[in-house]
Amino acid sequence: MQMKNIIIVFLLLGLYSCVEPTQTQETKMPNIELSEKTKEDTVMSTTESLKLTYKERIAPSNKENLNAVDSVLIEMLTKIPEINNYSKILDSISKGKSRLVYKTVEVPSADSPYYFIKVIEKSPSDQKVKFQFYVNPTDFAIKIYDPTEDILMDLDFWQKTNHGN
Repeated sequence: MQMKNIIIVFLLLGLYSCVEPTQTQETKMPNIELSEKTKEDTVMSTTESLKLTYKERIAPSNKENLNAVDSVLIEMLTKIPEINNYSKILDSISKGKSRLVYKTVEVPSADSPYYFIKVIEKSPSDQKVKFQFYVNPTDFAIKIYDPTEDILMDLDFWQKTNHGN
């Protein structure tokens, strides 16, 4: 009888060790190195993040090829969270019938170092300009033109003041 109880105890211990931890059980936390920088210091602005991501693709050797730079700048604009979210919502609401189209209106000239790119909401029956960007391929400065207020804003300011929402 005592042997049977010992076997049952070992079986229960074996089953207990096979059970995965539940939310109430303590799990081992990974080692995290503390940084002297605060979270606010380490958060990159959208402009800095885009610059870090795309600066290699707009190398001096590619700057002569306006089409290559143009396509990289448009790709950059699609990565802006507000534009990306708007595109997803538009696609969802219209069930794929409407989409955002990027049109380069002006390329850099002696008067201006910016590409002027319009983001157009295009549906089967209509198209309207939703966003207007001025993008400098040299320093990655992105400015948004707000025609209702007739102002030109830096991307980071536009995001901080919720103009994109």
